[in-house]
Amino acid sequence: MNPSLGVSRRLAIVGGLVAFAGQTAGAMVPGDAELLARCDAFRACGQRLSSLNSIPEPPFGTEALRDLEARRDPILDERCTILGQIADMPARTRRGIAAKAALVQELLPSALEDFGLDVSSEEIRLVLSLARDVGEAN
Repeated sequence: MNPSLGVSRRLAIVGGLVAFAGQTAGAMVPGDAELLARCDAFRACGQRLSSLNSIPEPPFGTEALRDLEARRDPILDERCTILGQIADMPARTRRGIAAKAALVQELLPSALEDFGLDVSSEEIRLVLSLARDVGEAN
């Protein structure tokens, strides 16, 4: 993520990115059980961030703001790590491919615009991973 963006702006974006939550829910497919579990973990991070985002932001430079950011940062880091793990996992079933595709549809448009992404970013790695999966499935 672009460190020059304020935490509040990043979190507003992140809150929108987890709207795909219901799209990956349901029975796990054995071939993609770990992938779907990681998608669920990603969704759980988003829910925790949404909860923190519902707290009115304290004034800039205050201890309260530093405390809020200290609570958000580990969740953002975990979310980024999980997204990288998802990008590293092949989708072996239609359900796994659909889960990755749902993430791509939610994450990529705003991430490209807001974060100035390149090929090393987790979001772009996810797109490339999905493309590999689709190519291997056909």
